[in-house]
This record gives sequence, structure tokens and C-alpha cells, in this order.
Amino acid sequence: RQLVELRIAASAAGVDSTLLGDMITRMGALIRMWRHGDGRLAHFNGGGGINAAHVEETLLRAGVRGKPLQQAPYSGFLRIGSGRTLVIMDAGEPAAIRDGQDVTGLGTLGFEMSVGQTQLIVNPGQMMTDPTMRRIMASTAAHSTLGLDNQNSSSPRTGRMASISGVEVGEADGGILAVATHDGFDASHGLLHHRKLYLKTGGANLRGADILEYTGAPGEIPQLALIRFHLHPRVTAAMLANGSVLMKIRGSKTGWTMKASGAVPEIDNSVYFEDGVRQACQQIILKAVITDIRTIGTHEVRWAFTRGG
Repeated sequence: RQLVELRIAASAAGVDSTLLGDMITRMGALIRMWRHGDGRLAHFNGGGGINAAHVEETLLRAGVRGKPLQQAPYSGFLRIGSGRTLVIMDAGEPAAIRDGQDVTGLGTLGFEMSVGQTQLIVNPGQMMTDPTMRRIMASTAAHSTLGLDNQNSSSPRTGRMASISGVEVGEADGGILAVATHDGFDASHGLLHHRKLYLKTGGANLRGADILEYTGAPGEIPQLALIRFHLHPRVTAAMLANGSVLMKIRGSKTGWTMKASGAVPEIDNSVYFEDGVRQACQQIILKAVITDIRTIGTHEVRWAFTRGG
């Protein structure tokens, strides 16, 4: 908003604002990429705490139009969508690598998912003034991604920082596919994390695969992989007898089911912040024992969210 105001002032003063306009256009395209169907920004790395109406007003004043980006190479974000379903994924390196600042988010390969005006899978945190809460909300566990032995995917204190490789996004057979790999657990456990997200045409099915690959590097023997899916407060989850998870959206007749293989699903409590207000919610956690991964080489967890439960 400040850049838009600056451009208006520059134009009024007769100052060439072409460069500033180009910057606003690029930033506006990235903001559009981060928006869900309800107009709110996705919650990554402490972000998302801007009112949807303010975002819309700023984009209109900035004159940003056109389709949202599918991939933002510098920030690393990916966006795939079909029908009314949208998935936004963080396939970028932690901020400490990019700008030398304190790490603001350790949710590498985390994602959010929305269907129309309804957010389904989220990341809990917004920027906090309290240092302890800021650190908690920036952690890997506070994002919808894979964690290992309750450790973050990067550790600024020890210099263990994730780097990204193998990023691809584009059309696939019957849908759209996004893939990426990070090595944040290589120095600590000798493991790479590969994530694949496939959204079926029409948006009624999101399939994912989280693959841990042993690189042969020394380190701690890994024990437990935890894949978290934080749910928006409007979403209520319950375990079914067949081991799948049923999700109901408040105010909607349509539910979703979640099934997984290679891990055991559990439901736990979580927390979500919106407009500075703390709200109770739930999370689905897929737990996979991986103590034998140095023998078998890889461990794959497959999961799917399907509309119509």
C-alpha cells in the first residue's frame, strides 16, 4: 500500500514512476498468488495477517490484473488449482538463506488448501510480537508439512539450513502436479524429503506423497516422521473405523475424507490465528516409524483428500 501511495505522489509531482510501477506489478502478482478464494492471504512464515478487504483495495489501486503466478522462482512458492480447489505450497529456502535475516519460517514444503470461500488445510501462525510465540509459530510443527523427531527442517543455531532442489510444477495426466525436495534433514539424519502434490482435474481429489530417502550421510538414527495437516477452525475431523478421517465443514453439506498409507493417522488439537485472534482447531498427524530406513533406503507415505465424505 505504501508503494502505491508513493507512486501516486510521484506522478502528482511529475516524477517518472515507471520503475516503481514495475515493482508494484511484480509484487502484486505475488500477492495474487498467495490469495485464497476468500480473499485472505495464505499463512506462511508468519504472514497472512492482512484483512482481505485491504488486500483487494490495494490490488485494485495498484492496477494488478491477470492470472496469478503458478511459480515464483525467487520466493519459491507454487500454486496449483482446478475447479474451486486451490493449493499453495512453500518450495523456497528459509529466509535466513535468502536475506541474512533471522529465520521467519521453517515450514519448508508446507502447503495450504482451500475450496472456494472455505479454507481446509492451513498453517496456524501469524507474525507475533512475543519472541517465544514467534519462534513457536515459525517452527516446522506449526506448518502443514513433514517433521522428523520433533526437530525443525532447518536449524539456524547449528547452521543446518534446508536447500531446495527438483522443483517442478505443471500439467500431469488428468490433473496438475507440484514436486520439490529439501535436504534440511541430511546433515542431522542423512535424509532427503521429497514431496509430491497432485490435484485432479475438477479439484475433488488432492493426492500427496512424502518420501524420505537415506543419503548415506552420518547423523542421528531417525525414529519418527510426523506429517501434519492443520485444519481451519471451521473444519471438524473425526476418525472412522476403517482408519480414514472424515472432515466436516461448518455450514456446508459437503465433507472430505482423508486416507493414508505408510503411516498411522491421529487427530490432535491445534491453534489458529486470524486477525490477531487465537482460535482452537484440530490437526491430522500421520505418524511413521522409520527406524529401519538406513536398511531399506526409503520410506514413502501416501495420502489423499477426497471431496464427498
